[in-house]
Amino acid sequence: MVFERTLVKSWNRLARVLPIGKPIYNYPIRANFLGLSPESATMINNIYMTKLPINIFKGTNIQVDVLNNRRHQIIGVFVPALLALTIGFQFTMYQFTKAPTIKSQTPAPDWEVPKGYDFHNLPPTPANVALWRKKQDIGHNPWDYKMGESIDIAVGTHPWTLHVHEHEHEHDEEEEEGGHGGGGGHH
Repeated sequence: MVFERTLVKSWNRLARVLPIGKPIYNYPIRANFLGLSPESATMINNIYMTKLPINIFKGTNIQVDVLNNRRHQIIGVFVPALLALTIGFQFTMYQFTKAPTIKSQTPAPDWEVPKGYDFHNLPPTPANVALWRKKQDIGHNPWDYKMGESIDIAVGTHPWTLHVHEHEHEHDEEEEEGGHGGGGGHH
């Protein structure tokens, strides 16, 4: 285990403070917790001592020994492997969950810019054409901010909201008359 010494120390402190278990004494901590063979350890030591592009140990007497030194094994083998696995996992998850690329894009059948489109300063994109069609349906009524109070703006700011409220009033009148086929109403 990588952090067995820290875990054993933490368990011992917890077991002494709380009555939840017995402390672990004389736990055999292995220096070679990853189970590296002497050949692979020699190869890793050689990479760190001679093959790095920048000699980080120049002028020191540090000898990397990942087989017999836990810290060297954690810093030189476990952490780089963990980083590589994390990056690989993130890259794989991104590839599986990203949005697919668009191979070809064509407009919907029978979609075209209307002949009467007259937004001179806006290109005929689908959003602009939809806005133009909506304005044609509702009409070109001017904006009405009334007195600028929030209730007036909410109700009658723009003809679109007036158009929406017209439908709501029709719906309310149907309910008052017992519409929608609900039983027990006035007929």
